[in-house]
Amino acid sequence: MRRRRFLTTAVAGVGAVGGCLGQPDSEAATTEPVGSSNGDESPEDQRETAGIAIDDVTVAPEIVVLDSPDSIGTLGERGDQFLLASAASTGDGSPDCDEFALETGGETYGSVDAVDGRRVTQLWNVEERGTLYGDDQAGWLLFQCPKPLDADDAAITWPGGEYALDDGVAAELARPTTTFEVVEYGGPETIAVGEEIPITLTVRNTGDADGTFVGGLNIAGGRVAHAPETAVRLEVPAGETATWSYEHPDGDHMSFILNWRAGRRTYETEVETE
Repeated sequence: MRRRRFLTTAVAGVGAVGGCLGQPDSEAATTEPVGSSNGDESPEDQRETAGIAIDDVTVAPEIVVLDSPDSIGTLGERGDQFLLASAASTGDGSPDCDEFALETGGETYGSVDAVDGRRVTQLWNVEERGTLYGDDQAGWLLFQCPKPLDADDAAITWPGGEYALDDGVAAELARPTTTFEVVEYGGPETIAVGEEIPITLTVRNTGDADGTFVGGLNIAGGRVAHAPETAVRLEVPAGETATWSYEHPDGDHMSFILNWRAGRRTYETEVETE
């Protein structure tokens, strides 16, 4: 397995298409049972009655997906956001993916496998490029909803069970939209063969609300002509900047293409040989 290191630093001052996937890769889903985050019953009791374990609940303003056979980018319009949650059956008779919903404030948003008319097969926002919950009753649930969303008393529900969202997740869903500016993106001009290539991305939040910058990093050159590399997720407080650092381990690629909703940047380095 290739070694990768990430570092994130904050610096002050500076309604959807429905449907479900069949037969996903079950290795992407957690099998560790987790109970509701806000319920009165113990997690063990909730697991026994609900038959589903929910874990790794995440909010994202955009999802990172394949936008071509060899490239990743983002999906999600301004004014939209997504709730992601890992789900796994803990017994027999588990629900199908279209029986899950995000419920809050009298509104219901069903789980989806397509966004803006495009089918989602893998989510790069999560580790191991998780596939969606399907026929083997394990995988990721994806919910598309408005941004901001009044998420008081919000829960993921399914027949006979629910998972109440904790206050932190609800607060993220309630954040207004914001805008970002890519201040700096790149790395060294030259690199020796076999050395790691350090890449730095600095983003400024130019809006009035805290937000999450999301992007997709691709590589070109070297042994691989063009391929997805990793998703970018960077929390940036309102009016501040934050820096995302990444080290590509091989030292044999010359171009690193960053795609995000508002733009595209390319960083190129020369790989020196003896």
